[in-house]
Amino acid sequence: MASEVQSFLDYIPTVRDSFASNVSHPQTRLKDITNM
Repeated sequence: MASEVQSFLDYIPTVRDSFASNVSHPQTRLKDITNM
């Protein structure tokens, strides 16, 4: 049980990082388009 919770807690930062990168990439791309 504890190991499942630990693996879940280890999994959360991965989801957060991937979500953050997915959110930031369109903003960066939009910034590149507006700079053109």
